[in-house]
Parts: sequence; structure tokens; C-alpha cells
Amino acid sequence: MTFTYSQYAALVLLLLAGLLASVSGHAAGEATTNSLTLAGALQLAGERNLALRSAMEEKAVARGRIQQSRSAALPHVDVGAQYTRLDDVAMFGDIAMGQKNTYELTADVSQVLYAGGGVRAALRLATEYAAVADAWIADVGEQVAYTVHVRFNQALLARETLAVAAQCEALAKRNHSDVTARLDQGMATRFDQLRADEQLSRAEAQRIAATNGELKARLALLKTLELPLDDAREIVGLLDAALSVNDSVDVDMALQRRPDIVASGRAVAVQREALTVARSGRRPTLALFGQVKQTNPDRSFADEWENQWLVGVRAELPVFDGRETRGKITQAEAALRRARLEHDAAISQARLEIAEARADAATAEKMVEARERNVAQAEEALRLARKSYAEGMQQQIDVITAQTAFTESRYQLASAQFEHTMACRRLELVTGSLTESDNTAK
Repeated sequence: MTFTYSQYAALVLLLLAGLLASVSGHAAGEATTNSLTLAGALQLAGERNLALRSAMEEKAVARGRIQQSRSAALPHVDVGAQYTRLDDVAMFGDIAMGQKNTYELTADVSQVLYAGGGVRAALRLATEYAAVADAWIADVGEQVAYTVHVRFNQALLARETLAVAAQCEALAKRNHSDVTARLDQGMATRFDQLRADEQLSRAEAQRIAATNGELKARLALLKTLELPLDDAREIVGLLDAALSVNDSVDVDMALQRRPDIVASGRAVAVQREALTVARSGRRPTLALFGQVKQTNPDRSFADEWENQWLVGVRAELPVFDGRETRGKITQAEAALRRARLEHDAAISQARLEIAEARADAATAEKMVEARERNVAQAEEALRLARKSYAEGMQQQIDVITAQTAFTESRYQLASAQFEHTMACRRLELVTGSLTESDNTAK
């Protein structure tokens, strides 16, 4: 088969396009692997965080309690074997009244028919405990997610602080160069030079401290995600997440969503069923039982195996147990009252947290707006100070003061953006919607 020149060229271009697509796809994959976004951090925390993984084990505990409770309603079968060697047997004349070696095999079966309502209550208790475990795991998940938000945004804040410190150092170097040039021309004094030196030294120290702060914030994030502390991924994101305050928070709906409130409500149900279990100790119980036995020797004292069986119904009515049941009921009643009080206290605290979080978020939003205006004003003041200093209308100290004010305004803006972001996340946390917003963002 032969190709024309145009066909050959088209084939070469097609192969090159495929190669470029493969290389770009590989590069994109590496870029994704080498970067760490907020969504990626939340996903890693859900997979690797030790506190969350430990909480997940509570599900296995709940499953075990349910199985244990169900066992009380199911038949129980026990199999036993016994061998006895006697030193001697009684004799009646020449007749042995037994055998020195005796063997016995038994199988016992029992089935509870009624236990004063305790069996069903125990099963309901275990089911409620499983619901408590689920709510508790969800609460731990919300707390872990919030911690990730804090650590991630602290890393972004540290990075922004380092950027501001680097800009401050660059401004100090620029001012130092201007003063040095003026000193050579006789337009500045030695005092001006010393003041510029001091400003540069202070800016360098701030940049060094900011570098260390960024490293520590990064290490804290990696530890939260259970990643190696030497992980080289680049943290990608913006400190200003452009979040807005939700002024239409339905408090009652938020209380229904909050996993800690759900858990405390389920805890009340657990204690209610525990009280039923305790009270069942005063009620009668009814059970079936049966036994199959095979023994050697048999009742004729001959060396033969004999089969026996029996079935029956057992009914028991507690009369006096030394007030043990009364003590259990007293404990269960007190535990139920305490669970109800704790649930009411949790709701009251949650309402306070929601109100405070809404106020903090609204205030933080206004603070960001004020700090943004302050940065713009400080930047313009610095521009005018430089211009006036170049024209000989202002002194060097005016430029340094303007630079300091501009740098400080940027620090304050970064801090305000961090506080605003975390205030919004805090509001989502206390309204039980943090993980929901994270899933939506993903």
C-alpha cells in the first residue's frame, strides 16, 4: 500500500498530536498530583485523619451491640461431654453396682418466650445506640472538616503574610537605595542613611519570621491530613474565598441538622430503653427448654449406651432480689433525667453559638470592606509621599511612615480576610451545614 505526500503528512501530524496530548495530559496529571487544593485536603482528611478513622470504629461496636441484643431473642444451644473415672464401685455380692468409667453426652436447648419486655427493649436500645454512633461520627467529621478549613486558611494567611513581608523588604531596599544615592549627592544626611538601614534590617527580620510562620502553618496542615511532613505539594487557593453571610438561617432546621444535637437526642432514647430493660427485672419470664442426653453405662448398670430426653417450660417470678432491680431502676431513671437535661443544654448552647456566629460573620464581612479601603488609601498616600520626597517637598521619614502604614494595612487586610472566611465556615459548622457546603463545592 502506497501513501501520497499529503496522506503521509496527515499521518505524521496525527501522530504528533497524539504525542503532544499524551505529554500534556501527563504534565497535567503531575500538576494535579503536586498541588493541594482545599477540596483535595478535605478528601484526604476524610480518608486519612486518625480521629475520624477512630470514630468510624464505633460503627463496628454498634453492630456488635445489635447482634448481642438479638441473641437474647434467639434459641441457645449448648453441647457438653463428660467423662468420669471412679476409683472403685459399690458391690452387691458379686454384682457391681456401676462402672468405673462413665461417659455422658448432652445437648441443651433453650428459648426465651417472654422476658418482661427486656429483650425487645434491649434490641431497640442497641438500634438507638447505632444511631448515636452515626451522629457522633458525623459530628467528628464536621469537626475534622472545620479543622482542615482552619489549617488550610492559616497556611494561605501565612503565605500572604510572607508576600507582604517580602514586599515590605523590597520597599525598604528601594528606599535604602534612594537615600544612598541622595547621600552621595549631598542631598541626605548620615542620620537619614542610618534610618534607612534600620528600616531595611527590620523588614528583613519580618520576612525571616514570616518564612518560618509559613513553614509551621504548612507542617500543621500536613499533620492534620496525616501526610509526610516533607510532602512537596504546593498549597493552591486564595485567602479571600468571597463567602457571603447567610442572613436567613433557620435555627430550628439547623438544630435538626447538627449531628451533636441529633446524638444527644438519640442518647435520650437510649436511656429510655435502658430504663425499660431495668424495669423488666420485676416482671416474670417464660422460656422453653429441652435436653438430649446419651450416657454409658445406662440405668441397668450394664455397659451399654442409653438415650434420654426431656422438654419443659420454665416460668420465673421475681419475689425478692435484695433490691438489686430497684437499684438498677433508680440508676436508669437518673441517667434518663440527665440525658434530657444534657439535650436541653446542648440545644440552648447551639442557639447561642448560631447567634454569635451570625454576628461574627456579619462583622467580619464589614471589616474586610473597611480594610480594603484602608489599603487603597495607604497605597495612594505612599505614592504621594514618594512623589513629594522626590520633589524635595517632604522628608525621608514621611516616606518610611507611609511605607509602614501601607505594609500594616496589607497585614490587616489579610488577617481580616482570614477572619471573614473562618467566621463563615464557623457559621456553617454551628448550623450543621459545613460538610454539605464542602460536598457542593466539590
